Formats: sequence, structure tokens, C-alpha cells
Amino acid sequence: MALRGKVAIITGASSGIGAGIAVAFAKEGANLSLTGRKQKNLEEVVKDCKKAGCQDVLTNVGDITQDAFRRTLVDTTKKKFGKIDILIPKDGLYTMSKAALDIFTRYLAHELVSHGVRVNSINPGYVPSQLGSEVMTDELQQSLINATPIGRAATPEEVGHIVVFLASDKAAFVTGECFKADGGLSMTTPALA
Repeated sequence: MALRGKVAIITGASSGIGAGIAVAFAKEGANLSLTGRKQKNLEEVVKDCKKAGCQDVLTNVGDITQDAFRRTLVDTTKKKFGKIDILIPKDGLYTMSKAALDIFTRYLAHELVSHGVRVNSINPGYVPSQLGSEVMTDELQQSLINATPIGRAATPEEVGHIVVFLASDKAAFVTGECFKADGGLSMTTPALA
């Protein structure tokens, strides 16, 4: 178990990639502090995490873009688990383009490396989600799948496995990296990368 004894805050954990990351972390032994905006969805994710082996899951429902909520999230996590080892800010960066996020990742990694903090990001390809279904037509979703050399969409848990690796000691020498996990889409369609 690559994350046994580690405490992870995962934002946006009530659905999609955030939920997949939470389940992957649960399977690897992490203690979880999950947050999202939808209580019912978050409760379902907690059930999935418990099935995966994590019996102690803290949840906070709220808006991560609000300062007061972020303080509450950190305080309740530290109170319950005594520390925070890993932060997965799945939400709160909606308006940032992939290019801006890549630059921000490298900048933040450079600023924090002297404190022993590693910063990496993942640029996933198409991952089906409820939100995606609401904003993209079926034709657009299928065209993304068709354009992906692997021939399918990623699953949230597949993205979660990559995040587990980056958060684990196995990636102790990795910082400032922006991992593409897009099924080969960016190598064949540079305009979409």
C-alpha cells in the first residue's frame, strides 16, 4: 500500500475524476479528507472508499473557492488526522487553461521544493462524467473517443492511479512535471493538446 499512513485532502471528490482519485487512494491505504459540493454524491464516494479499504473518511461539503471553507477544511483535517501530507486540488482551478496550469505547476514546484513539497499536475484526456454529459453533445463525446488512439475514454480511477503514483514515495524525485494521460490524443492532435 503506497500511501499507508498518509493523509490526503481531495477536493472535487463527489464525482468524476475526484471520486476516482479518492477510491484509488483508499485502495492504497491513505486516510482521506474529501470535499465536494453535493452531500449525497460525497456519501456514495465514501461508501466506495470504505469498500476499497479506507474506514476513516472525513467529509466537508462546501465551495473550495471560498477562503472560510478552505480554512475549515484544513482545520478539520488536521484536527481529525493530526497532519496533511497530500493535497489534490481537483476543483478551484476551473478558469485556468492547461497551458497556464502547466506553468503554475512548474512555478509552484520551484517555490516549494526547498520546503520538501513536490508539485505535479495531470492533463487527462476525455473522462466521461455527469458534468461532461450536461455540457457536451453525444456527438462531441464520441468524436473525442474516436480521436483518441487508445480508442476509448479514460476512467476516473485510471487517472487516480497516476495521482497515487505521483503522491507516493515511488515518485520522490518527481516535481514540476505535467503528466499527460490522454490515451495518446495530444501526440496525434497538437491543436487539441
